[in-house]
Amino acid sequence: MLDFAPTEEQTAIRDLARQIAVEQFRRLERVADESCEMPSDLCHLLADTGLLIPFPEEYGGAGTQSAVTHALIVEELAYGDGGLALHVIGSALAGLAVLVAGSADQQKALLPRCCADGGAGAPGVLGWSEPASGLDARQTTTALQSDGSGLTLEGAKRGVAHGKTDGLRVVTAKTTSAQGLEGLRLVVLPDHAEGVVAKPEAEPLGLRAAPRFRLHLNQVAVTSNDVLGGVDTGAVGAQRFIALANVLLGGLAVGTARAALEYSADYAKGRIQFGKPISSFQAIAFMAAEMAMETDAARLLVWRAAHAWDAGEDAGTRATNGSESAETQFPQAPAAIGALRLAERARMQAVKVAQRVTTDAVQILGGAGFLQDHPVELWMRDAEALAALG
Repeated sequence: MLDFAPTEEQTAIRDLARQIAVEQFRRLERVADESCEMPSDLCHLLADTGLLIPFPEEYGGAGTQSAVTHALIVEELAYGDGGLALHVIGSALAGLAVLVAGSADQQKALLPRCCADGGAGAPGVLGWSEPASGLDARQTTTALQSDGSGLTLEGAKRGVAHGKTDGLRVVTAKTTSAQGLEGLRLVVLPDHAEGVVAKPEAEPLGLRAAPRFRLHLNQVAVTSNDVLGGVDTGAVGAQRFIALANVLLGGLAVGTARAALEYSADYAKGRIQFGKPISSFQAIAFMAAEMAMETDAARLLVWRAAHAWDAGEDAGTRATNGSESAETQFPQAPAAIGALRLAERARMQAVKVAQRVTTDAVQILGGAGFLQDHPVELWMRDAEALAALG
């Protein structure tokens, strides 16, 4: 049986993230939503904690973290505000791509850049979601192809947090020589590369604290050194990174659902109708119970996917004794599914739960749920915006 009890170190960093979420994110969530950016003083506060630089200390980072630890941190930050949490995730994803998929030389060259000023400098950029296929990595259409004299990128990305920045920029692409996930690669965009056009997207419904752009890649020239893990050998690293990115987005969705659940439950206990709190009414009590069950189930799915990632489970052929795979020995075991598929399922389910729970939270508050006096309408918008990413 898997043990999801956090270690002492995980408990400490989770508590730190929760403190920042409650004391800072909640206080500034309306300001960030209206200004569509993270307040600079909050960015510097996060830089002082090391939460923006989960990279090896040798490159100036605060130390690497397990996927489970990442999930715990993101859930707590999203419990404060989803948009600010996405701002943090979006800033770190490009560096995590280098850490997970890059060679030793690529890490040495690129990670110090991500750690400058504690991560308070130019944020990183990850171009992952696409106009037609969303976050489904199998359907990536951005092409990495050889033109005879070198490599070029052609395609488009949407919902790119911090898309217009001077920071490290990484995009997903497909080689033309392999099908499906075997062709998936992560490519670093050269600074000031010609052919990269970043256009602001229409004013987003939610998650507004993380400004998002659409990237158009028009015959962008890159080299083999820009492909993380190598042109011929970068598929495994790219798949592992996408699995981790799914875990992070799943954690964000769970945190948003949990915030709405707890706020609406507290409201129902204090709202008196017909001489008693509405939490005692059967319809409200049943709704709250279902919200709690779905949130807990989504959290466990995200943790299970994070554990699979930490255990190094691949797409279903993880060796258990040198000869048999987990799928052969235990055909019904979740381990046989593999980290990427687990992470994708966990993220999609967590987002659906966040949509349902935040909508139900607004229902519990009634007309008050649509007013900015209460944050549930903001969290409902955040959940819808998260679903719109793909």
